[in-house]
Amino acid sequence: MNSPYISPDSHRGRSSSFLRTLSGAFLFSLGLSFAFLPGGAFAQSAPISGEKPPKLVVPGAPITYFDGDRQIDLVLALDEVAVEAPEGTDVSSLARRATSAPIERVEKLSGRGVHRVRFQQQPDRTTLEQRAAELAAGIPKAKAFAVLFDPTAHKRAPEQAKLLTNQLAVKVKPGISVEDLARAHNLRVIEKVSYSSDTYILEARRTGLFEALDAANTIHSWGVAEFATPLLRKQQQRKLVPNDPLFSRQWHLQNTGSNPGVTGLVAGNDVNVVGAWDSYLGNGINIAIVDDGLQVAHPDLAPNARTDIDIDINYGDNDPSPDIAGDDHGTACAGVAAARGNNAIGVSGSAPQAGLVGVRLISAAATDAQEAQGLTHQLTAANPADRVSIYSNSWGPADDGATLEGPGSLARAALQNGVTNGRGGLGAIYTWAGGNGGTGDNANYDGYANSRYTIAVAASGGAGEQSSYSESGSCIVINAPSNYFGGGITTVDRTGSAGYEDPPGDYTYTFGGTSSATPLAAGCIALLLQAYPSLTYRDVLDILIRSATQNSPSDTSWFTNGAGLKFSHKFGFGRINVASALATAASHTPMPLETTPLTGGETLSTPVAIPDNNATGITRTTTISGPSNFKVEYVTVDVVITHPYRGDLEMFLTSPSGANSKIATTRSDSGDNYNHWVFTSVAHWGENPNGTWSFKVADRYSGDVGSLSSWTLTIYGHLENPATVGEWMLY
Repeated sequence: MNSPYISPDSHRGRSSSFLRTLSGAFLFSLGLSFAFLPGGAFAQSAPISGEKPPKLVVPGAPITYFDGDRQIDLVLALDEVAVEAPEGTDVSSLARRATSAPIERVEKLSGRGVHRVRFQQQPDRTTLEQRAAELAAGIPKAKAFAVLFDPTAHKRAPEQAKLLTNQLAVKVKPGISVEDLARAHNLRVIEKVSYSSDTYILEARRTGLFEALDAANTIHSWGVAEFATPLLRKQQQRKLVPNDPLFSRQWHLQNTGSNPGVTGLVAGNDVNVVGAWDSYLGNGINIAIVDDGLQVAHPDLAPNARTDIDIDINYGDNDPSPDIAGDDHGTACAGVAAARGNNAIGVSGSAPQAGLVGVRLISAAATDAQEAQGLTHQLTAANPADRVSIYSNSWGPADDGATLEGPGSLARAALQNGVTNGRGGLGAIYTWAGGNGGTGDNANYDGYANSRYTIAVAASGGAGEQSSYSESGSCIVINAPSNYFGGGITTVDRTGSAGYEDPPGDYTYTFGGTSSATPLAAGCIALLLQAYPSLTYRDVLDILIRSATQNSPSDTSWFTNGAGLKFSHKFGFGRINVASALATAASHTPMPLETTPLTGGETLSTPVAIPDNNATGITRTTTISGPSNFKVEYVTVDVVITHPYRGDLEMFLTSPSGANSKIATTRSDSGDNYNHWVFTSVAHWGENPNGTWSFKVADRYSGDVGSLSSWTLTIYGHLENPATVGEWMLY
């Protein structure tokens, strides 16, 4: 009688007496078979029913085994094996001598002495086993293991690796002899477990990579066991909760619903970061705190402070430490972003081991040139470890509802240069406070937050609601928790008698505003960049947009744009969610290069009057006929309007899908005219731009009249799945 399964790489004999003993004890599963796969790897094939095989995301070959009746699908990495050797063994050098196969790199896995050996090419299964045998023979006391991944583990991170051992667990059915079963598969019984009846740990006698897997699958197919499962070594993730004594008050990091010192919390309204700290702490990512100073000697900041690359632009030296009363803001911001966590003192930042670079810029009045200097400080440092990846900016023009101001020519050029040349050409990240003017102002009147090169951050409270001071705007990308009616943000304060707190202390419990939301987002982004360092700044934007949490979902400000993304002028695309961002990044397709913008609008030979105190206003339209695969990112409207009290005006931009951006709101701004002010909207992200766009201007208060002279629509984006020729993108 033949076995229903023959190993692809061997013809092991089966015990005829054993099979005769079992002849009535099992059924063949005629719909199941085992087959070679491309490259020599194997898996159990699907029943012959025309079923489509599962899509592989990880490069390699599918592997299947069973946990009871539950099928487990993994992917075998064909270009690597894991090697376990005694601690202190120079695995890298010995591996290169042990095999002639070209090795790409050797890196540490979890546990003592365990390394992954990555080859430059993917072999077939037989060759992979040969390479593993060579490594095991050439490295003293070494063992080699096949490396498996979940099919969705796109990046094959070390912590996602599963090592296939030469052992399996079997629970035999009544009347089945485990000893006979072991002999039939060239196994030995090494343990009868005490916590489950008729359950054994078996071990392969041979050293091949797949002996235990082969045996487990065959035993399962014979139906002689309740389960037959290969044993995999996998790293379980620690659930780190920092030991910082004030961490329990940091509801913005972990909102339990009952954090001390605040009221009105609803559990879960936080940035969902704690679980990510098991893997990422911001190591290797430098965050510039562009502000009024950074107290580098603060005990909770000093471990992360990059005092070797700080700068004080206001006072012309390299020490950003504040020495003027009231210069407390930057230090508190730095604590929110990257106070040293898990050091048994104070608080934790959202990126508790990121580098902090102090850029003192707003302690005194600064020029456009100085702003540009601050926004490019350490942008292209020769040593990548000294480059700034993220610039956190919790400052801007006055939030008085009457100021229309933005970066000058140099600062605008600096921002564009930063997203082009920063991070080795991937683009630096600029987080920017959306503003604290509440309903009396709008982020679109702040030219820094309104720039398409920055990530404008709004603020939300402990129940997910919009913080009362947080400005709305079509340029708001995301929001992050900050102070609200129920309490503030706990972060570092200048030590001693300086700082916010009275009586003095080294920490403050009342920090807030979009000033706090912005460095919180910066720290969250640092974790994302540590996990996925090849992300461009546009990739980061796309990931944040697609992974954000829709906080306060019943708020009427939410709408769905033409790409199916939910947007709110209060909240942007939602509250930043670190765990979700990391998961989204794992399967994120890199953004294609930005393509030539599409333009529309009109310059009117005769300005069109805007009816006074009339909600209907005037509406102008333009038709866009671009490539069918164009996907919108940012949209801008350059406006020229003559009006003696521009705060009377509100403006709307509506895309072909019907998504409506409110790009200007009424406010107490008695200034004259809009002279080529550029309003920005991110609300149309992902839409197809083709069709009719409409631009509406309405004057909502009586007594002053004006006219529209021109409006220029510019649509920035990319071509989805652009054709390629060699290295060139076809646009």
